[in-house]
Parts: sequence; structure tokens; C-alpha cells
Amino acid sequence: MKKVTFIRPPSASYYNDTHIREDHQITYAIGYAKAEELGLEFKVFDFPLQRNITINDIILSGADVFVISARETGSNVHYAIRIAERLSDDGYKVILYGQVSRLRYHPVSKKIPVIETNEVHLYDLILNEVVLNSPIPKQPRLNFRPIPYIWNLDINTERLTRFKAALETTRGCQFKCSFCYINYRTSLEDRWLVKNNSDILADIQIYYQMGVRQFIFMDSEFLGSDSQTHNMRVELLEELSKKFVGIHFMIYCRADTIANFGHLNLLKQAGLYNVLIGVESFNDKDLTTMSRGNASNFF
Repeated sequence: MKKVTFIRPPSASYYNDTHIREDHQITYAIGYAKAEELGLEFKVFDFPLQRNITINDIILSGADVFVISARETGSNVHYAIRIAERLSDDGYKVILYGQVSRLRYHPVSKKIPVIETNEVHLYDLILNEVVLNSPIPKQPRLNFRPIPYIWNLDINTERLTRFKAALETTRGCQFKCSFCYINYRTSLEDRWLVKNNSDILADIQIYYQMGVRQFIFMDSEFLGSDSQTHNMRVELLEELSKKFVGIHFMIYCRADTIANFGHLNLLKQAGLYNVLIGVESFNDKDLTTMSRGNASNFF
């Protein structure tokens, strides 16, 4: 049985005790492998959650493959590269995985495989040693459950009281902002995928039955820009209000998508308490250069 060790690098040089969550790229990657019965053994090292781990601890895990989950948040990608290069230089098999589209242009990609978020592609490389320049498979159907790992880590009980479950309901984005890693992806035919509501509710249920009431939807864009997705969101929010009493959640979206969606009372009733909105600039020339798709007066 192959042993796979996932590593979540730091995002900053300090610990954040108010934002305790797992890396959803890892929980879903493990969930996909379990659903497909790939017969792999997993271990997770999470630097933001585990304060005392070292590179030597990671090496001693005895993994056949080290998968480093990178996200374009803070200094995360830079830490990911440093960890990957250290392990690679020591002769270990390493994969950089996740929000790594731009790393194809980094010197690290010449010696370390760089795989964008795609579980099919990731496990093709781990299990079948596929050639890196072979055609990239399509995204899997997003109908598999995340596998929580936080309970397997040595974390202070008091910190666990602030735990928020990190889930995804979409993958990709409909917009073409030039600064975003999504628009550097090598495979864009499936650039915007939306989960069925039944799958989203099943994901929430996994954590809800464990007593978790705080959630973060990690989508780059939660609401989307089309009426079909908006209708699905209305149905989802109505189900959340009925089935998951007492939950609170935060989302990421654009100012124009939440304005066009409306239904603010429904969002609040379902448990929304925080919205992270990307603005980038109040200068119209900047926004045009970035292909942002809206003007500064909108904000």
C-alpha cells in the first residue's frame, strides 16, 4: 500500500488562533481517494494547525510521495516551494498541488511536478507515474465527500472550539480577471463547476453531526453570475435554514454577484455572517487592465 503524506505549508510567519480550519484541498483529495477505493494510506502535516512539527517529522512519516498543498494566500506558495525543494533535494518524490497554475513558469517546475486542483490528475501521477506532459484529464464529478483530518492532529482543545469546517461548493470561476491564478490554468473547458445541492448538504452533514456549527465556503466565487446558479443557491439556502439550525458561514464573492443575486435576508437566515469581497482597486484604469469586469463606482 502506497503511503501519501499531505503537507499544508504556513501562509504567514505567525500563527492565527482565530482562524482554525483544515485545508479543503487536502480533505477533498483524501475523500476522492477513499470514494474511488484507491487503496492508499494517508498522513497529514498541517503547519498552521500544528505548531511543533518540523521537516524531520515529515520525513520520518515514511511516505512514498509527499503532496504539498499550495494556495495563493499570503506567503503560502513561497513556503510550499521551500518545503518542496528541501524534500526534493533530499531525494524524495514531491508533488506541488492546488492553486499552482503560475508555478509552471517558476524554475521549481523543472524538477517537481506541478498539478492544479484535480484529483484525477493527482492520483494518475501518484499511482500510474503518467508522463507530465500527457493530456490533462477532466475534473472529477464533485460528488465525493471530504474526509476530516483535524481530529487526528495533536491540537489544544481550547483552539478546537474555534474550528470552522472548510468546504467547496464550486470549482473555478466564470470571470476572466487577468490577475487570478484560475485564468492561468492549463485546462479551461471545465473552468466553472457547481456541485449539486444534495452533495453540498451531504458535505455539511459530515461536520454538523460532529458538532461543528461554523463553516467557510472556500469557493473563489460562491454565488456565480448566471440565473441557473442563483436559483440553485436559493434552494440551497432554504435547505440550510431547515436542516442545519444554528450554523454560521462565510463566503467569498464579487460585489456585483452578491448585488445581482439579492436575497440578502435569505442569506442571513441561512447563517451567513461574513462576506469577503475582492475589490483590488478603486482606479478604473487598473480595473480595466486587470479585466475586472466592473467600474470603481460600483463599489
